[in-house]
Amino acid sequence: MPRVHRALLTLAVLLLLASGCRHANLPVLPASHGELSRMMDRYLDDAPEPDSLLRGVELSLSDPRPRVVVEPAEAPAIMAEALRALDGNPTEEQIRQAHADLGGACTAPFPPACEALQDLWDNPRALDLRRPALTREARELRAATLVVIQCRLTVEGKPRDCRVIESAPAGFTDALMGVVFNARYWPAKFAGHPVEVPYVFHFPINPDLAPLTREAQLGWARARTMRFPNSPHAWAHLAYSLAKFEPEDPAYPATLQRLHTLAPEDWWSANELAWHHAQAGRYTEAAPLARTAWRRAPRNAYVLETLAAVSAGLDRCEEAVAHQRDAVAALPKPWPAPERERFQHTLEAYLQKCPGAAPAASH
Repeated sequence: MPRVHRALLTLAVLLLLASGCRHANLPVLPASHGELSRMMDRYLDDAPEPDSLLRGVELSLSDPRPRVVVEPAEAPAIMAEALRALDGNPTEEQIRQAHADLGGACTAPFPPACEALQDLWDNPRALDLRRPALTREARELRAATLVVIQCRLTVEGKPRDCRVIESAPAGFTDALMGVVFNARYWPAKFAGHPVEVPYVFHFPINPDLAPLTREAQLGWARARTMRFPNSPHAWAHLAYSLAKFEPEDPAYPATLQRLHTLAPEDWWSANELAWHHAQAGRYTEAAPLARTAWRRAPRNAYVLETLAAVSAGLDRCEEAVAHQRDAVAALPKPWPAPERERFQHTLEAYLQKCPGAAPAASH
């Protein structure tokens, strides 16, 4: 079964330069909030490939329609109608409208709609994507180099409108473009119906290089953003690197903001920005970002933790308790014990400030 994805009409296909992996995708403490949320994402996905700082970001569909706004009381009916529309043989417009309606119900908030957005989605996949033969010049290039190509993948599983986001020397970019067009693909599906999606390829030119040191990784990430300032993938590389190696770097919040500007539907950068705003007491700024992250990653405990912190800061104590309780429940049993204890202590703190909330469940 293809991996379930968080947002309709988004995908990153990665042939990755691995930066190391961890057994069972469990984090090693200490780790930043951003690194922990990324590790939680990989744990939930049970991703077979090594963890990498070169993972892609979510790309929103170019859709001129405004986002659907749903009142909480209307959300169950809106979700039911969207599911009915997806039954049978809907048109592409009906599929997109159903997704937009489910997104509105999710944001209402109505968690079952968030779950449906994930559970109805099947990723596209490449069936025979192969690396091209390297020229001698490319083989001799002993530097970390990456090509990023973005296409649209049609309902027939054919790439179109491909463009180079980040290029590489030695003829490698042109060779990879040929690979992209000659490969076969299984299209994306929503509720079993093929849909056209953005499709992004990351190709390292020399994937067999020794793992980069933290200094080299940060240097490469910064160089990518300087050379390709409009590439969300370059900014994601830098943001992930800072979250892992230098979360206290003064440039980290600005890097997150740049990434979010270029990829506003990316859940991770939205969640991290919301967390930083909440820690600084800017809860009104944090709220819409936290909602975006929750819509894309409703099962991630660190997304739920952010929502709880924002709700607490806005004096919505019962919401804070509910979200933090969900966050505690969402932590996998093998997750590091200090984190489980921290989540539980935060829940108890919210309960003390909210006498009207139901007591915490016994453990």
